[in-house]
Amino acid sequence: MKRILLFALIAIPFMAFGQNAYDYYGEKVQLEAHYFQSKNIGKLQGDKKQLYQGMDIYNGFLVSTQSSGIITIYNIQNSGLEKEKQLKLSFFSKTANAYNVTFGLKKISDDDMLPLIYVSGNNGTLYVEQVEKKFKNVQCVQTISLQNTQAKNVIWAIDKENDFLYAFCTLKNGVHQILRFSVPEINESLQDVKLKSADALEAYTIEDYYQGKSINSANGIYINNGQMFITCGAGSQKDASRLLIWDIYGKMMRNMIDLSTATRDKLTSCSVYDGALFVQSQGSIYKLIF
Repeated sequence: MKRILLFALIAIPFMAFGQNAYDYYGEKVQLEAHYFQSKNIGKLQGDKKQLYQGMDIYNGFLVSTQSSGIITIYNIQNSGLEKEKQLKLSFFSKTANAYNVTFGLKKISDDDMLPLIYVSGNNGTLYVEQVEKKFKNVQCVQTISLQNTQAKNVIWAIDKENDFLYAFCTLKNGVHQILRFSVPEINESLQDVKLKSADALEAYTIEDYYQGKSINSANGIYINNGQMFITCGAGSQKDASRLLIWDIYGKMMRNMIDLSTATRDKLTSCSVYDGALFVQSQGSIYKLIF
């Protein structure tokens, strides 16, 4: 009798839930723990004397940029890193940097294997570079700069899904500003583009909407599905490597993921390709599957 009564008491709530469904707001409640898989797909084979900085992927080709303005192109279609070519960017010099790189949507020539690449350099300058044909040569077709005296550091990225240009600015007072622009046309009359804050389609400061853990040591950004992926940290115990995911339109921090155990060394940049997130460190490329 006791067993029958106990079963009845347990069964009643389940019967009630089975009869009704209710709406609720906010993120979907997850009853299982979040997890992801991390795989090191290979060691980088660039210039050993230079720091690894930007990275993006297009149609199975991964481009990795380094300080001084070096670009190395890899084929990742066979699951590893197969080095295709190493080239010098148009602004190559001992003091140059190529902090962030993203592919655009356009090609200058149908013979080009890759679309234009947008490379964030020193002093907030964005270099629009053409990798000619099958990685024959690199030339600059446009430079873009932001006329903002309050910006201490500017990282640029293309939103390939919506054809927008984003600037992620660290201001002198330590806060972070996001600006969204139309992508400037490529033609002879627009070889040196100077953008102002007033030209932005949207501009706001992250800290006006987010008061959580400070955003320190931002290294690179990538735009995907309305979200800005920000690689942060120095890869040390005091400043661990982190991935921040900022909702551009919802203006909220979606995730802040500690990658210090899933990867090694300082993380510099990331890219979404073939349903996975690829991140670049000072030495390797990691494939993260969520």
